[in-house]
Amino acid sequence: MRWLWPTKKLAEIETTIAIRLGRVLHWSAVALAGVLWLGEFVGIAFGYWSSSQFTVGAAILGGLALFFIGRGLRYVFSNE
Repeated sequence: MRWLWPTKKLAEIETTIAIRLGRVLHWSAVALAGVLWLGEFVGIAFGYWSSSQFTVGAAILGGLALFFIGRGLRYVFSNE
């Protein structure tokens, strides 16, 4: 479960600003990726956006890019 969130013991030992910044950046990127995916799929379902392969692919790849950038920032800043 450490990959999702550090254990209580680890969180008590490591409390620097860089570690907290890495966690905040990671979860912010995950939230933005989720909003991007949700918005794309809701838009397609209700017909607000074009359901072309380009827009669907862009939303999926953009969300994945945000997720992995956030994960990379967490790794760099907090070494988790």
